[in-house]
Amino acid sequence: MSRSGEQIEALRRAMAREVAPSSDFDLNPETILPAGRKLRPAGVLAAFIPGDDGLELLLTKRSSRLKHHPGQIAFPGGKVDPVDDGPTDAALREAREEVGLPGSAVEIIGTTAPHETVTGFLVTPVFGIVRDTFTPIPEPGEVAEIFDLFGVEVCTVDISLRFSRAAATSGSTSIEPVTFAGEMAIDEAAGAFKRF
Repeated sequence: MSRSGEQIEALRRAMAREVAPSSDFDLNPETILPAGRKLRPAGVLAAFIPGDDGLELLLTKRSSRLKHHPGQIAFPGGKVDPVDDGPTDAALREAREEVGLPGSAVEIIGTTAPHETVTGFLVTPVFGIVRDTFTPIPEPGEVAEIFDLFGVEVCTVDISLRFSRAAATSGSTSIEPVTFAGEMAIDEAAGAFKRF
């Protein structure tokens, strides 16, 4: 079995485990959340792309002009709209809009417990495998850059990034390699990785 195949099987096993919902407030247990607060449902897509050396994880850098989470590194996704049949549909729709990933190219392998954000969203992480090739195209109003993280095992790794930038005026893209070592925290779906 290929490295990507082994990792996909590990993801499938991880999706079968129960995990508790998480929150931006988990690190501050003394915080008392108001009763009856209205959380807006949302979905994010943790899209894994099989590569020669294992799975790659698709991420975006959000536009600095956005009202919610400007400039943050994020999974493609967003709030559940009336046209969506829940968080999975929202994640797939947003991935198509934000990075040009057709929903038909993604095999959904599961979801994990939702994560409550400090900004009032209840985000459901949706895990999927990109089964068809596609050309990432950032939607300039929402996405500044698209990243593929290589060597995905957990969220603390030496990471090689390939990213595509949308030129503000021309809409053109370029692929540039970047390498760094460090720890990456992903706000909305931090709870998604509790399975591993």
